[in-house]
Amino acid sequence: MSTATTGKGVLARAREIVHWEGALGLLRRGLRRALHPVLRVHRLLFFEMDLTQPIPKLEARVPLETRVASEEDLDAFEEALREFEVDAAGARQRLASGDLLTLAISRGTLVNVGWITFSSPYIDEIDAILDLRPGESCGYQAMTHPSWRGLGTQPVAALFRNECQRARGCTRHISWVVADNAANVHTQSVRGRRRTKAVWAFWVLGMRRPFLVGATREGSPSLIRPKEFPRPSA
Repeated sequence: MSTATTGKGVLARAREIVHWEGALGLLRRGLRRALHPVLRVHRLLFFEMDLTQPIPKLEARVPLETRVASEEDLDAFEEALREFEVDAAGARQRLASGDLLTLAISRGTLVNVGWITFSSPYIDEIDAILDLRPGESCGYQAMTHPSWRGLGTQPVAALFRNECQRARGCTRHISWVVADNAANVHTQSVRGRRRTKAVWAFWVLGMRRPFLVGATREGSPSLIRPKEFPRPSA
C-alpha cells in the first residue's frame, strides 16, 4: 500500500471520528496514542442478543452478498483478507478449530469480515477470558473496509453472523465493542442487542497485567482472569 493511499485512509478515519465523537474525541484518541507506551486505558462494552427471538432484517445501501468463508475463499481473497489483518494460514487454523469466518462481498469486492467462535475466547485488551456458557457463542474481530464504511454493511454482516450462530443451535450471542467506537456502539440496539456489562482496564508502565473494573464472573458475560482459567496458547 502506497504512502498516499495510507495517508488518505488516515484522513478518512479522522473525519469519521470527528463525525461521531467530535473534535474532542479525535484529540482524546491522539493523546491516548501518544501515551500508549506508558499508560493504557481500555473500556469495553459487552452486548448480548437472544437468538430465540426474530432477528431484525436490515439492508445495506449497496448490493451485498454474505456467506461463510470456505477454503476456496481463503485462496480467492487472500490478498484482500490481508487488508482486514486476516492471514490465510492463521485463518485455516481457526477454521480447523471450529471458528467461522464470514464474508460480505459487494460486486466482487470484499467489504466486511467477522469471526464467530463457540469456544471461550481470551480478550487481550482486558486480559480476561469470556467464559461461554451452554448455548452461547460470540463474534469477534469484525471489520468493515474503511472505503465502505457508512453504507450499512456492518449491521447487515453482523446479523448474518447471528443467523449462522442460530443455525448451529446457539441461543445467545455475545459481543464486545471498544467504547470509543461510537459508530458501532450506536447501531447495537438496531441489531436487537442490549448492553450487559462495561469493563475498564488500566495499565501503567511496570505493571505485569492491567487493573480491571467491572470484569466479574457474575452477570453476562462471565469474565475470568487467566490465573483462574488456563490462558490459551498463542
